[in-house]
Amino acid sequence: MKKTKFAIDVLAFIKKHSLIEMGDNLAVSVSGGADSICLLHFLVKHKHVLKYDSLTCIHINHNLRGADSLRDEAFVTRFAKSLGLETIVFSEDVGAYCKAHNVSIELGAREVRQAVYKKLVESNGFSKVALGHTKSDNAETILFNIIRGAGLRGVMGIQPRREHLVRPLLDKERRDIENYVKVNNLGYVHDISNDNTHHTRNFLRHEIIPLLNTRYNVTKTLTMFANNIKYEIENMKETNEKL
Repeated sequence: MKKTKFAIDVLAFIKKHSLIEMGDNLAVSVSGGADSICLLHFLVKHKHVLKYDSLTCIHINHNLRGADSLRDEAFVTRFAKSLGLETIVFSEDVGAYCKAHNVSIELGAREVRQAVYKKLVESNGFSKVALGHTKSDNAETILFNIIRGAGLRGVMGIQPRREHLVRPLLDKERRDIENYVKVNNLGYVHDISNDNTHHTRNFLRHEIIPLLNTRYNVTKTLTMFANNIKYEIENMKETNEKL
């Protein structure tokens, strides 16, 4: 079967950054949104090329949205089953965690997810956890960190690989993902909390970046900016090691 440009690009990105290797036991974090549904479907479809050993769908239920959280969990489980995969569900009380640690919901949810990913690798025998972050997510993260006044490492954005976490879709924009799920007739769920522009990241996603993109390809330029920062940091590190 002839590969699409999307497939060629993603497979090349995976190879370039050694994200998935022969013999890997992969866990794929699937929320039920378009990005993670695309990722799971793509990895299953291209197993013969990627040559990983096993792949398991994992879903983290944050228990923040009542019936909608249960809907997402059920959807992911059904979708994975349609691909011949089992799903491991982690049911986490993120609200209680945030209250106990006095952190925001966004930060608390991230910390809970990171703890689950660490457990998957250290205790559950997985070699890597694949996440569905895209170039669009990366642009939002870079701009968000600039606004926060982050240092150089903060404005490097999301990396293709960090320890056991890999992001095969990081070179693709959200519109590419939306086209993939449409062409492949894949369903997905929508988290309405992502529409709330009271949160800075959502404000950047829905209002600021689209406005900037009407005049500039800010998604592309922010990615280039982050890559340049990373290049300069690596050069400085290499220079210092030689001194």
